[in-house]
Amino acid sequence: MQDKSIGDGQRVYINKDASLSLDTRSFYLELTVNREAMQALFCRVPTYLGESTAQDLSSVLNYSMGSYYNKYENTDSASSYLTLDNTWSLREHHLNFNGSLYGIGTSNQQSKLYRSMYERDYQGRRLAMGWWIPGICNRSPA
Repeated sequence: MQDKSIGDGQRVYINKDASLSLDTRSFYLELTVNREAMQALFCRVPTYLGESTAQDLSSVLNYSMGSYYNKYENTDSASSYLTLDNTWSLREHHLNFNGSLYGIGTSNQQSKLYRSMYERDYQGRRLAMGWWIPGICNRSPA
């Protein structure tokens, strides 16, 4: 991948089954892998997860935000973003949503939902349904 350009719709091929693309406006890096190259991966929970000790509804909200302003010669450019990641839990049930707003305060404002998942812990196992299924297991090269 040496001397390859990436960004603004360009795609860099890592091999015949995988490629990278970068949206420079949102700094969203995407790895695309052909379905045939993917294998099912099962993760075992090493210890039994007992019943939840928290019986009430709880929520955790993580956020990040940023902005920039650039002036070069006679052109100005500015942009800002807000990313929200919220998880609601009721005992062993969890709902997670992750999304971002880009270009806040500009005529080119965009919003994207990156993850919407339901998860349930049951007898040491985890059931996850929704978008962003790669989050089921940590993966690392062998």
